[in-house]
Amino acid sequence: MKRVILDLGVVILFTAEYFCEQALAGGEASGIGFVIFNPLLMFVGTASLAGLIRGIAERRMFLSPTILWVGITEWVFLVLVSYAFTCFLDVMRHPPENFITVFGFNLFILLIPALVISTGIYVVGRARLNRSRSKT
Repeated sequence: MKRVILDLGVVILFTAEYFCEQALAGGEASGIGFVIFNPLLMFVGTASLAGLIRGIAERRMFLSPTILWVGITEWVFLVLVSYAFTCFLDVMRHPPENFITVFGFNLFILLIPALVISTGIYVVGRARLNRSRSKT
């Protein structure tokens, strides 16, 4: 049950990021605004934060955490499901677009960098906490 709640929290975090991105899309055009409200940075930052929290929570909450490659596979699946869900929300908000176009357009721009970086941070979060547990 804990794992399902943790997974649902990740999907909710990505959904909240999508709505924040949509709400802030009409922000002012400045250098700092570009950095803060850049969709790539927002998505990768959210994925990285969620990956770190997920890695740490998995070590702390579960008596026997999953094997690393199973955890990585589960994390990649969570990011893909969250990404597909936000693409679906985008299609619902903007009717002229279709799912395949939105999914494909953002695949290499948002998804691949977010997957690579957040998976690395997920592994670091698991390994760092594992190392600190073994010292005590």
